[in-house]
Amino acid sequence: MKKLFSSFLLFNILFFNCSFVYAIEDNLVELLDKNLKIQKAKQEPIIDDFVLKTLEPNLKIKKQNKIIITDNLVNNLDKNLKIQKEIQKPVVDNLVFNLDKNSTKPLNKAEVNVKYDGDKIKVAPLKYYTTRKDLFEGKIIDFILVQDTKINNKLYKKGTIIKARVETLSQNGAYGVPADLVVGNFTLPDNLTLHGDITKQGANRSLWVYPTGYILTPFFLIGLLIFPIRGGHVKLKPEKVYDIEI
Repeated sequence: MKKLFSSFLLFNILFFNCSFVYAIEDNLVELLDKNLKIQKAKQEPIIDDFVLKTLEPNLKIKKQNKIIITDNLVNNLDKNLKIQKEIQKPVVDNLVFNLDKNSTKPLNKAEVNVKYDGDKIKVAPLKYYTTRKDLFEGKIIDFILVQDTKINNKLYKKGTIIKARVETLSQNGAYGVPADLVVGNFTLPDNLTLHGDITKQGANRSLWVYPTGYILTPFFLIGLLIFPIRGGHVKLKPEKVYDIEI
């Protein structure tokens, strides 16, 4: 009985080991043919973009296109690397040039008293305006020219009425927030609309209302009396002159 059991156990061990035998693969052996000689491997060409761009077929370096770098400071140097003298334009006194951007011809003597400030004209409110009660968005208000001005070969006399529109208005508020005002769409009597506008802000009291209120709040809530303080209103005064872009 013991011999029979030993034979059965031996048979199972051999069968179990044989069932888990794997084939051993060797990459080097797979390169051998039937005659046990190494087969010739196919060589794949190596492509290098840098070599293709810089070398010719005869392995000479290709000529590269030079990048020209311009420098305004270098352009001001002469051949001896010295700074060239700038040609100064003559200054002509008592002459005022035409505001027409396409013309540099000076005005005649009859027009010498016409003044301008570059591409801007000077205007002032016709009367006193304030965001407290007089202004609202869309309202048309009046300005006047404070000096004779020539635009596109047309002379506009001092005191000419210019219409403008309140484009944006935000009222002042608590915590010291100021009012904001934008006036634009300046239009001359011949319906010529200017590009410039006026942007103003009232007194910004929030710079001291916030810190003062927070500091005083722990002391019997005194800071709560500071927070309701409102910011300043915007005021347009007749004596104030504004520059408006043409």
